[in-house]
Amino acid sequence: MMDWKQGFYDEPVEGSLEITDEYWRELLTGQENGLEIHEDSNGYPMLRQHVYTLEEAVQMKEIEINAYDSSDKVNCFILDGESGWLNKADRAGLINSINIEKDAGRTETKIWFNNKKHPLPVDFALDMIKKIELYAIDCNDTTEEHLAIIKEFATVQQVQTFDVTKDYPEILTFKSKKDEESIL
Repeated sequence: MMDWKQGFYDEPVEGSLEITDEYWRELLTGQENGLEIHEDSNGYPMLRQHVYTLEEAVQMKEIEINAYDSSDKVNCFILDGESGWLNKADRAGLINSINIEKDAGRTETKIWFNNKKHPLPVDFALDMIKKIELYAIDCNDTTEEHLAIIKEFATVQQVQTFDVTKDYPEILTFKSKKDEESIL
């Protein structure tokens, strides 16, 4: 037998309640599996799910929003059937480099992503990267809006049920091959 009084005791403590060894093990197993031990109105230990505060729910949802924002569900475009991403620094560098190539009279350039070279017409590449940058701006705006929205909620349930995937723009698809219609 074990005793309970806001914790477990091997020996009786003044005001403690006696519980069976089996129930004690059940409580410990529940705790190991993420449940919390709380007392009922009579001081008897019981298992229950953690009850999140509004602040905890918001913090967890912020993590979920930021994880989705940095996932390949958002950070993605498709070029000739292959998906990839170019981060902000890469996009800025490419715009600069391709403009230099264009000023030098080149009509073709190369963009590398997924460790693969993608030869493209210069004007097509510039337009594509500008569209990817605008897409990234729109995605960032959506993420920031989501972060602001959840901070306005009054209940934990509103925060927990907020869909972090909603309102993001559709992933861009580009086709560079001359025999196919380009989607820009």
